[in-house]
Amino acid sequence: MATGTGEAAFQALAVEARRRYLAALQAQRDNDWARYGEEMRRLGELLEQIGGGGAGRRPQRRPGPARQRTVSLAGSAFTVLP
Repeated sequence: MATGTGEAAFQALAVEARRRYLAALQAQRDNDWARYGEEMRRLGELLEQIGGGGAGRRPQRRPGPARQRTVSLAGSAFTVLP
């Protein structure tokens, strides 16, 4: 990655990722779950670009009983089902 151009591209992706994150938080506050999901999807795509790999690949599920877990995002707790 060239220093000037690569850094500028990374910075642009990081700014857009932050914008998507903040938009998702606003959608969450507005109880607009369709918009929240869309913003999170777009954020994930940006993070894949920043991370440089694996776009579109998802971790494989392990067979076994369904387990739920609680995760925290921006101070809110959510129960996630597999």
